[in-house]
Amino acid sequence: MSRCKIAFVRQGQIAGFQQYEVASLPETLNADLQRFFFAPAEKGNPDAVYDEFCLVSNFIVDPLQSVDLIRVENLDTIPEEVLKRLQQRKRRRTSTKELATEGT
Repeated sequence: MSRCKIAFVRQGQIAGFQQYEVASLPETLNADLQRFFFAPAEKGNPDAVYDEFCLVSNFIVDPLQSVDLIRVENLDTIPEEVLKRLQQRKRRRTSTKELATEGT
């Protein structure tokens, strides 16, 4: 996996979608974390907040089943956490492929 896409959700609204090169993720993700989570939150209309929540919950998370949600508590650890999740996903895919080939 050379690239990953991250959706930034803040206060129930999608603050942005960004695509990153995995190799340079720690350097490039930090700037966006600062931008999305330290900038003043935009006041949104409650209906838009609900719509954004439904988009994330129903359209992205449920059908794809490949979306990892990471709660942002310490911005400094997020790049490491994303890389760790990507490695875990890669290991799961590899072991699933190995099991599939053993069964044939």
